[in-house]
Amino acid sequence: MHIERIELHAITLPLVTPFETSFSRDLTTSRVLVSVHTDGLTGWGECTAGEYPWYSYETVETAWHLLRDVLVPAVLHQANHTPLTLDFVLSRMQGVRGHPMARAALEHAVWDMLAQAQGISLANMLGGTAMRWRLASVSALSQILRPCWHALKPM
Repeated sequence: MHIERIELHAITLPLVTPFETSFSRDLTTSRVLVSVHTDGLTGWGECTAGEYPWYSYETVETAWHLLRDVLVPAVLHQANHTPLTLDFVLSRMQGVRGHPMARAALEHAVWDMLAQAQGISLANMLGGTAMRWRLASVSALSQILRPCWHALKPM
């Protein structure tokens, strides 16, 4: 299994309720999603850096830059010649200092894809156990998630 391509997606979603701190009030949240594609499978990862460096030095823009200009090219540089393993991806990111949220987004996308390739859930691959949840209404859940899917736009 070899990586065919890696895509970055910038999304902005409305918050259900405003997120307020002593210095700001946010009505939306922006994220970078990473999709890794191979053999008909797509693994997804999310970078949770904020828009401004209030919590961490990492922001959506710095994560986008690091992923687009450093991490993705480093992984894709040898992706056609090296079978996909988590160790391979981590070794390609080894020289990067800091930026744990951007690095985690790419790593999580690879974890997700490797779990799919093995036909198991990501939770099981990481050693977790299945949990069952009772949903009041699947249609209510789909109403909540529908705006998220429309927000996904490859860049």
